[in-house]
Amino acid sequence: MTIENESVARPLTGLTDEQIVQTGEVVKKLAEDEKKEITAAIVQKAAAQFRPAKRRKKGKSKAKKVVVGQIDLDPGLKLLAKVEKVAELNKDQAVLKELAGLREWLQGLAGG
Repeated sequence: MTIENESVARPLTGLTDEQIVQTGEVVKKLAEDEKKEITAAIVQKAAAQFRPAKRRKKGKSKAKKVVVGQIDLDPGLKLLAKVEKVAELNKDQAVLKELAGLREWLQGLAGG
């Protein structure tokens, strides 16, 4: 199996080398059976066979409520600036638009 792009490779993350080889065999068969080119969806479907089943947590969620007045948003805003630079270098306008929205929201929380 030849990986054409990152989206096709993404479902393989976390698999062992042996599982990747096995997934490749399943991908080829699925693509042939469906008479389609290899897509991320087909790779995801094949890779799912080699992943352990996700266990659900019992009980209440341990997510914490964040009280803005008690946290410093500066480190997050600095990290956001770095990500914006990378998106700018890659000329990814969709990502830049979403990051701008996140920046506005965070600045609104900070009162600035």
